[in-house]
Amino acid sequence: MKASELFDEKNGDLLHKLRTKSDLIRHIGTRDSDNTANYCLMLGAGASYSSGIRTAGELINVWLIELYERFKKEEPKDIETAKNYFEKEHASWFNPLNSYSSLFEKKYDLPIQRRRFVENEVSGKLPSIGYAYLISLISKNFFNTVFTTNFDDLINEAFYQFSNNRPIICAHDSSIHSISITTKKPKIIKLHGDYLFDDIKSTLRETESLEQNTKEKLIEFCKEYGLIVVGYAGCDRSVMDILEFLAKQDNYLKNGIYWCLRPQDEVNQVLRNLLWKEKVYPVLIEGFDEIMADTHIELIGKGLDLTPNSRESRLQKIIKTILEDKHQLSKNKTIKNDIILIKNESNKQDISNFISDLDIGADGDYKLGLNDMRNLMEVDNLSSNGKLIEAYNLCEDFCSNTEFSEVKAKYILKLIALSEERNKTDLAMNWSNRLIDIDKRNISYRLRKASCFEDIREEHEYLLKTLSDFPNSYRLINRTAEIKFDIVKNKQIYDNKDIDNILSLYKKSLILEPGLSNEAWLEKFKVIKFKYKKNKNKEQLQSETREVVEKAKSINSEHINTIRLMRSNILLESSFKAVKETIDHTYELEKKLPLYLREDILNIIETIVSYLPETNNSSDFIEEYEKFYEKYIEDDEIKNNSLLLLSKSRYLFVYKRNYNEAVKYFNYALESSDLYKNIRSSLFLNKILDTNSISTIDSILEEKRFKITKVYYYKTKAEILLNKKQYEKSIDYYNKSFDSGMPIDSYLNKISYAMLNANKLTEIINIKENYIDYINSNESEIGPFIINHQFALKNKSKKLFNKVLLRNMIAHSKEIGEKICAFILLDQNKDASNLIKKQIEKDYLNYYFFKSWPIIPNDMLKEYEILN
Repeated sequence: MKASELFDEKNGDLLHKLRTKSDLIRHIGTRDSDNTANYCLMLGAGASYSSGIRTAGELINVWLIELYERFKKEEPKDIETAKNYFEKEHASWFNPLNSYSSLFEKKYDLPIQRRRFVENEVSGKLPSIGYAYLISLISKNFFNTVFTTNFDDLINEAFYQFSNNRPIICAHDSSIHSISITTKKPKIIKLHGDYLFDDIKSTLRETESLEQNTKEKLIEFCKEYGLIVVGYAGCDRSVMDILEFLAKQDNYLKNGIYWCLRPQDEVNQVLRNLLWKEKVYPVLIEGFDEIMADTHIELIGKGLDLTPNSRESRLQKIIKTILEDKHQLSKNKTIKNDIILIKNESNKQDISNFISDLDIGADGDYKLGLNDMRNLMEVDNLSSNGKLIEAYNLCEDFCSNTEFSEVKAKYILKLIALSEERNKTDLAMNWSNRLIDIDKRNISYRLRKASCFEDIREEHEYLLKTLSDFPNSYRLINRTAEIKFDIVKNKQIYDNKDIDNILSLYKKSLILEPGLSNEAWLEKFKVIKFKYKKNKNKEQLQSETREVVEKAKSINSEHINTIRLMRSNILLESSFKAVKETIDHTYELEKKLPLYLREDILNIIETIVSYLPETNNSSDFIEEYEKFYEKYIEDDEIKNNSLLLLSKSRYLFVYKRNYNEAVKYFNYALESSDLYKNIRSSLFLNKILDTNSISTIDSILEEKRFKITKVYYYKTKAEILLNKKQYEKSIDYYNKSFDSGMPIDSYLNKISYAMLNANKLTEIINIKENYIDYINSNESEIGPFIINHQFALKNKSKKLFNKVLLRNMIAHSKEIGEKICAFILLDQNKDASNLIKKQIEKDYLNYYFFKSWPIIPNDMLKEYEILN
């Protein structure tokens, strides 16, 4: 039963026991005259979740699936199917009341295997902002002792980073015996050991009993102190038996037990029994970080003091993690205010202080010293001024003169980039091999080498080989799947097995890292969409994409990637009403999310709003445009967002007919640092605004070419050349893009368009012979090519001109532009004109799309022309 049900105002069995957060904070703040703490703290796995450590519930779901597949040799329909199977068929070892320990012991046979698993789970994790508040509260004597059932080292790490005070840490039964309850040094007592030792208690039999010294020490502390429990589900029988016994004793727990629960937490029967006891009180909270924040601001009366210090590289990373706020903790007002303060202090930090010393962090990550930083800045200065050879030679000298391999890696990464800028692929590859020699287990170095391959098939072979050596790197799996998908889209022959293989890779990735930050969630969606588009199975497409979205929503409906999935899913709809409802829902979600996500949300809303004209009965979409561009977004918040600036410029010109304002926002976009991500949109807008900015756009592309994929670079370069009317060069770049992995359907549509503009009609006819198998089986996906090809046949080989094919396109194509061109090719100009009129009246933007297609005569569009 969920906590919210137990404390429901109408039917909650334990409503009378419930205490408020304010009650709890007041009790913590009430101390004796010597300011001695009255409560110990007990932390469970829930306190580690926002630090990136998977909860027991998440691991249970992963193990249920994996063990089900081991026993049944098939994938379960869902989690409940797997759980029911183990309850019925494996009751001898599976205990549903302690699923974690049961499954853990079955998944890993030996203690050393379990230790290694735990070590991998907690290694490198950084304490969340809640631990910063906790350490501050301990420093002010509101707490002195922390019991924890967790194996991680987050509390000790927090002491090291946020305080000069060093705690006594007891993870062994023998070490606990010597702890004095009266010592003023903070104490961390790990009830089930530490992941650094093989005797961690993690399986069912091991957690059935505490070691004698640990048990006695817990009892001793409970005689003098009350207990506040946060993030602990109460699944360890040994701990719960002691607490249940002590709750009945007059001389123990005189200050009571306050058990903090979130409304969505499941409350097992053992904990429910304990909550009925006289001195035990439940408290509903938002989470560990939030209760620590609220207690801190209430009792200490000010925010955190986390001024970054360059000597503490781990602290810098912790602060960065806090500012990223992946778990949306800034919904809490106190945390939000402190994040703003920390961000401001971080921005004020002098750069010379930030880079003053070379430091080795606890995770082996080097910070560059001042001298090395200056060296790299000097290299960058030469590079930015076009002196690539001088920059390369200087960087090579710096690299050869450093003795620290980790610092050498920084120089080598720069040398790889410089080699690529000089189009020296072999040189880049050689440096990549040297980079890997520094740390053969560094996946990032392997992925950097993969990006050096010119041919995506060679890159795929390299990734497969690397994956055989590192099968459990979800980042490596994702990249392998991504490249495989590019190859599939690039091939003439479609094979379902290839797609199923890609989906299997993403499935494994999500088992290894099920969190929503894993890009496999989004990439899997794209592959499913491609698969069922090929198979022309709309129902199956909607079913499987909806399933992906619902799974993501069940994890966190407010995560940014869940919202992106919802966006992608709704773009499969043709209903104006459904799309409009999604826009309104996204507006409401944005109000709940931290401010740093607002730009991402705005980009998502822009995509959905831009799709509205594609829906049926969408005559009201202009109203949605006005709401978004004129009421919802402010100029200050999009001043460096080229996507939104270009979008607003298009809106102002096409729908508001305000040329001057449109040009103003277009010029803002040209000045934004991220324009390289949206250059193709800027090309279209440049054409309709006639701003003569093509050379500027071309320069930006060349400057940023190594920040984008080869496919995107070559394709965008081809479009720039097309705009410059350099058609021969444009065709060459489309071919380069195809060789680098451009999808075959996009390639055929684009290159035939370039050939049409170059009046290379014979080449359009010949290109079909090279891709005959693909074209004959994928006509619905290459409508523009079919139109361009039929135009070429009509003018060059009338015997092969296929009127039936064009009539079928008119009857079945969903693309209005294709229908218009088909009517024109069939000399049905009146029908074409009627469609043109209808579409331009519906959305004036269509005028510019029609105008760009040479097959549509200008005299059909002349009456719709507006003056700039």
